[in-house]
Amino acid sequence: MPATTELEQALERATSEPALLARIAAAAPENWRAAAWILEHRWPERRALPRDRPEPELDDVPAVADPFAEADQLAQRRARLRARVA
Repeated sequence: MPATTELEQALERATSEPALLARIAAAAPENWRAAAWILEHRWPERRALPRDRPEPELDDVPAVADPFAEADQLAQRRARLRARVA
């Protein structure tokens, strides 16, 4: 494999994650988009656009009573009664 050239090394350093994050952080005080990017990526569950938010874990979802549970129970009882009569 050929040795990495000096230009490739410089490009790798300039486009590395820490270097890019440092540029965004440096721009944030003057550029609301940079600040918004930091917020969206630091706290995606609270600050990201709804389409980009991570799905909540099932344990994090509050339990919600089934609004149709009573109707389902009544339908099951009615079916049992009809089965006895028939």
